[in-house]
Amino acid sequence: MRIQRQSPTFDGQAGMSVLEVLIAMSALLIALGGFLQSMVTSTRLHQSNVDSTIAIEVLRAKIEELASVPFDEVYRRFNEDGADDPEGANTAPGNEFAVSSLDPSLEVVDGVTGQIIFPTLGGVLSETPDNEFEGMVRDVNLNGRTTDADVSADYGVLPVRVRLTWRGAGTATREWALSTILIER
Repeated sequence: MRIQRQSPTFDGQAGMSVLEVLIAMSALLIALGGFLQSMVTSTRLHQSNVDSTIAIEVLRAKIEELASVPFDEVYRRFNEDGADDPEGANTAPGNEFAVSSLDPSLEVVDGVTGQIIFPTLGGVLSETPDNEFEGMVRDVNLNGRTTDADVSADYGVLPVRVRLTWRGAGTATREWALSTILIER
């Protein structure tokens, strides 16, 4: 008796060819790349949200600090001229401040992220400012007219803007500002 060997037969479903494996791996790598990209984007968005929350809280706290100072000293304590500080030259905080949890913008040389801005013209408090107070009250000494003269000795209302500029996710510069008008209490 003769035994005849039969070759195994495959119906095409038993295994995958090398080409099919490469196609499956390519699809998997594309999906994995998309997933990793979404994770990086999500992480940056989270950091951006954290930074924005910090910025808003710092801005609010700084405005509260300004409001807590005796009204007639606010401008002298928080302007950029240290010579007019109420308790002697360069003893007040001035108009710049740092926020340790926010990275300074690349454009900032001294590492300062915060700035307090008053309506000024030529470096003095003015009712006709040369800066960003469009649309805010002009008659700060409440005498019924506006002037180019220095009104820092007799202001009755004080427009102020507090601004933060920092480096966000990557190297993008972010900026938030709050404006208010302080009044004597």
